[in-house]
Amino acid sequence: MATKSSIILILTCLFFISCLNEKQTNLTGYFNGKYWDVISIDGHKYDKPRYSSFFGKNGDYFYYVYNYDEKENKKARSKFDYGDVIYPEMWHFENDSVVNIQSFRYRILKLTKTNFKIQNIEVSSDVTEYQLSPLQ
Repeated sequence: MATKSSIILILTCLFFISCLNEKQTNLTGYFNGKYWDVISIDGHKYDKPRYSSFFGKNGDYFYYVYNYDEKENKKARSKFDYGDVIYPEMWHFENDSVVNIQSFRYRILKLTKTNFKIQNIEVSSDVTEYQLSPLQ
């Protein structure tokens, strides 16, 4: 009887781990190798995006600022200059509701195929909303 219980427990654990891995893979698919434009920071919505983030497939993370050319109605990204501050250019999921970006932990508040919203776990007023960028 103990053997049967052990087998059931092991199978249940394997199933649970499998579900977590599948959910993690589904979440990762939203971000990998895509640019996401910042459309709102701390409740302030932008008429047009000023910043953009790149979430690389291998965990690379880059933050950009948009440069607008009003005369030619064009925009281009350039890497954001943090000055003397050095942040790790990495991201990863800690679990299905927390993402780590540049060593800052964010709770995922909203997630769709074209939009997501995150909240800094340490500073709850720090809420950022992203939209999938048309410039990929």
